[in-house]
Amino acid sequence: MGKQAGAGDRTGKLKVCIVGAGPHGLIVARALASLNVSYDQFERHSDVGGLWDLSNPGTPMYETCHYISSRNGTGYPDFPMPESLPDYPSQAQVLEYIRSFARAFNLYPNITFGVEVTSAKELDGGDWEVVLSTGERRVYSALICCPGTNWSARMPDLAGATSGRLIHSSAYKKVSEFDGKRVLVIGLGNSGADIACDAARVAEAAFVSVRRGYHIVPKHLFGIPLLDYMHDPSVTPESMRGLELADIVRVITGDPTRYGFPKPDHELLETHPLLNTEILHHLGHGRLKVKGPVERLDGARVQFADGSFEEIDTIVCATGYDYAMPFLDSGYFEWEDGRPQLYLTAFNRAHPTLFAVGLLEAAGVPYAAADQLALFMGAYLRDRSENPARAAKFEQLLKDDFPDLKRGMNYVRNNRTVNYVNVEVYYEEIERVRALMDYSALLPGRYTPAPQAKTEAA
Repeated sequence: MGKQAGAGDRTGKLKVCIVGAGPHGLIVARALASLNVSYDQFERHSDVGGLWDLSNPGTPMYETCHYISSRNGTGYPDFPMPESLPDYPSQAQVLEYIRSFARAFNLYPNITFGVEVTSAKELDGGDWEVVLSTGERRVYSALICCPGTNWSARMPDLAGATSGRLIHSSAYKKVSEFDGKRVLVIGLGNSGADIACDAARVAEAAFVSVRRGYHIVPKHLFGIPLLDYMHDPSVTPESMRGLELADIVRVITGDPTRYGFPKPDHELLETHPLLNTEILHHLGHGRLKVKGPVERLDGARVQFADGSFEEIDTIVCATGYDYAMPFLDSGYFEWEDGRPQLYLTAFNRAHPTLFAVGLLEAAGVPYAAADQLALFMGAYLRDRSENPARAAKFEQLLKDDFPDLKRGMNYVRNNRTVNYVNVEVYYEEIERVRALMDYSALLPGRYTPAPQAKTEAA
């Protein structure tokens, strides 16, 4: 399936290059196709799916990974996840869902697989010269980057050296890697918590090193997934309806300091929520222990800030990622702590025909927002030739409009929250700009008929 490199260009002056065929690249492709905007899409791997494909070189995915967004709270517009899937689908199920989306909307034929965009540079007038791994050069009217967020590992600066195995969490793939080992996981985002739980099941000993406290949030509240509950809290028992979400979580999971965590220095949802109560099970049964910050590595031992030592032969650094677009000079973007700063998280203020989709963090997976922004991109690019006055109006917004997408929240200041958005505010701002520009709204049924996804993954 897909095109071979060197296939002839489509006719028409406006033609867009999409880099990447992961979840967001496919959103962009469907949106542009719906606007009759011609595009080529390049994917260096052999199939769609991005990081959800365990065979994709460099993916941070691991066998036991599941969505932390729920089945009902995720999904592509007009193509919901099948109800036959569990509340939190597995890696294999998510991958098959993504591929069924690409099949259902006939996105495969316009994707060139096995070919990488190695470099791109802006030409006069806003066109882009793209160089492919085949050596071919092509010129496009615009460049839309969908590189994914978890491909450039951020390693901590650790003093000393270990005689054992030291990896980033992106290199971890399966539970058997921990059989009989003494494992230390550094960092406790959702991947770190998953990996710590894997280690707790099979390792001789398992530890997690943290610098700060966490609010540990259950994946289900009153029998339904967390995101579903946040959208419709009507299932809350009458006796608890006066409680805030943080109070309900505290009633269910208790005080995390009982397990050795520091007291959280932030309120619930002021950083990315840690959805994993399994970790409390392993802590409560002594299969996992909390340690403080690492002071230094000392051969087969690790010293911690409190002066204690542990014998460790496997260290997994779950310490996050930088966002990377290696095919572009970094000077095309304004960066803050490894994150590009973009209008509405997608539009380049200095280079209006350069876009990036999916480079944000949020409590949930706002695929509908990405879809609406992709429609904005298509409308703006068409306007450059068909409606220059409206295109100029949008370009003025790029210069003058600086909405606060964190409005109403006091997020912890770290690299992960640099591009964190308050989802409700994010959708409000996107709608404000859509109405101002008189762009088409993303309404249910835009992409119908949309056949129900069929998942073959178990």
